[in-house]
Amino acid sequence: MDAKENDFHQPIVCKSGGIDEDYMEVRKRVTWSETRLIEMGKQFARLHKVQRETVANREEDNYAEFARKAISLTVVASWAYAAGIFQRNPEHLQTHYAIPDSIPAPNDPLNAKALSLARLKGTDPDTYRGLGTRSNSRELGRMLEVFLVLAAKASKKRITKELANAAIQSYEAKRAVYEANKVLGKI
Repeated sequence: MDAKENDFHQPIVCKSGGIDEDYMEVRKRVTWSETRLIEMGKQFARLHKVQRETVANREEDNYAEFARKAISLTVVASWAYAAGIFQRNPEHLQTHYAIPDSIPAPNDPLNAKALSLARLKGTDPDTYRGLGTRSNSRELGRMLEVFLVLAAKASKKRITKELANAAIQSYEAKRAVYEANKVLGKI
């Protein structure tokens, strides 16, 4: 399958509480010594390190959950999925890998505060804690869309509340079209 950035994408997180057979099948096909995979790992480790250190070393908004934002299941899965999609687009891949460099300290590269405030009015409940706090399929898709919008559409290559809100709307629109096409395909 040739994934296109504008398609509807739905990252997944492996089931917990036992062995996930689907994961084990995919794992067998991974070439662990592949240079692009190793580079992806290095770049993600760099993002996590910068996120953690930046948040820990500032006076305000230095919450542990902001420092750990990069290693939330939603961010890890969505970031990796985006990096996979971007392998065919070096410019977007470079933007993705440059997230740790996108904004100077004391601001954190993932802008955890902006992600926590992002929501779709009229859809998300008052109890919604923002992007990257849950690991359901909708949340994974929304977080992936943050990375897709950042690389492909953002004029300023940094995560903001406006970008996060736009990404949520973009994901929900793509999801609605996808669901409608599934139903229409059965007619």
